Formats: sequence, C-alpha cells, structure tokens
Amino acid sequence: MKLPKLVLAIAGLALVAAPSVSFAQGNIFITGHDVDDHGNSAYFAAGLDYLAYGAAASGAQIAGRSALKVGYLANSNGGTGSIAAGGYSNVTFIDLDTAGWQTTALNTGAGKFDILVIGTGADYVFAAGSTALNSFAVGATSFATYFNAGGSLFVNSEQGLGQTFYNFVPSFGVASTSSISDVGAFTPTAAGLAIGLTNTIVDMDITHTTFSGVSGAFTIFETYDPTGAAVAIGLRNAVIDTGGGGFVPGGAVPEPSTYGMIGAAVLVGAAMLRRRKSARA
Repeated sequence: MKLPKLVLAIAGLALVAAPSVSFAQGNIFITGHDVDDHGNSAYFAAGLDYLAYGAAASGAQIAGRSALKVGYLANSNGGTGSIAAGGYSNVTFIDLDTAGWQTTALNTGAGKFDILVIGTGADYVFAAGSTALNSFAVGATSFATYFNAGGSLFVNSEQGLGQTFYNFVPSFGVASTSSISDVGAFTPTAAGLAIGLTNTIVDMDITHTTFSGVSGAFTIFETYDPTGAAVAIGLRNAVIDTGGGGFVPGGAVPEPSTYGMIGAAVLVGAAMLRRRKSARA
C-alpha cells in the first residue's frame, strides 16, 4: 500500500524532530602489543596522535601534546613514564584499586581526560581491575558515556587473556590470543605510517593478540606478516550504541521512542487525510 505524500511528509518531520542520543563522537585505538610493558614511547605517541589529531603530530601539534590530559588506568603504574616520554607529559595514573576511580576517570564535565589509556592485562591490569573496568561499560558514569561525550580510548593488549577481559569495549571483530614473538614479523600499513608507526617501532615488542573479521568501520594500522591479521586498529568520530549495537561511525543513535513517534505521525497523517477527504465530500 502506498502512503499519500502528506502522510510521508509528516512522518519525515517526525523523524527529523525525534530525539537521539546526544554525543560529541569519540575515538579509539586498540593494539595487540603490550606497549607499556616494553616502554615503547614512540608507539604510544603514534596511537595518541591518531586519537588527538587523526595523523602524526607535526609543528604546533607536537608542542600541544603536553596540553592534552591523559589518564592511565591500571592496578599498577607501568605506563605513565612511557606516555610522558612520547610527549604526552600531562599524564595521571588512575589506580583501579582506589575507591571512586571511575568518578575521576569517566568524568565528562569540566577538566575531563582527553584520552584514557588502558594498561596491559595481567601485568598492569589484574583480574580485579578487569572486573572493575567491565562493570562500568554503560550507564551514567561509564566508558560509553565518556566516549559518546567525545572521549578517546587507547587500549593495550589483554595479553592473551581473551577479549572479554576488556569487555567494556564493544565487540569489533575476533581476537586471537596466541602470543607472537617473531622478530621483524610486523608491518605498518599506509594508514599506520601516516600516524607515525614505522617498522622499527612495531617490531620493538612482541604481540599477544591479533584481530580478524574486523568491522569495516575500523582502520587497520599494523599487520602480522605471515597471516595478514590485524595487530593495531582504530576508529574516529563514532559513538557506542548502548542498546547493544556496538560502535556506530558518524551520526547519532536514535532513541527507542523515535520509531514510536514515526508510527504515531503516520496515524495522525492518515487521520488528517481522511478529514480532508470528508470535508471535500
């Protein structure tokens, strides 16, 4: 059945006016390396530059690294030194063992962290830390709210413990947790080179995780040579659909009430059309 143009027009206006989740769009960088374990400050700088600028920092951006507020989340501080050495010197250790850490880390108001770095699993984020992180996946004070308010996440390897160890990050593909200790077996992609990764940087430490079946919305920055599996990936200007839709590039996620509004608009439009026909008769 074809809907009259008047009904379609009213439904269209309802869709435009319908509420949606407000957001500023967040950015995420995920690596299978344990960058903090190996003190790889150049790798940190490349991933953080991607989150902050979308490409390798240059000129004034390099000087601006120190102005960005970075938080390093873990049970043990193994990363702030390497982060600072990469130029992001305004970095704070946020201890997951401290009560109220989430209020500090996930604040979306004045003084919020521009970037949150999640420490490597096992060595710096312990089992209790994993539980703590995962318990704040969604909600008023959560990683989803922080991300959707324009926050950025740099996630180190869960170090073979499985993707669910960092379950506060929505699924984006399939993680393989077999450690790869080959020397010289990793290669930056063209996108990786553009953010500052080089062969020397990616070969500095082994990887504990590779990714396959990665969502096409993500950019792949580094691969494992023998298989072509992704080692580092990222996504900019996205939101997390708290209804279970995972990462959504670009636009807002509609509220559930949106579809009800459209249906109501169609009914109203149909009623108006009937009245107009009756008036003509």
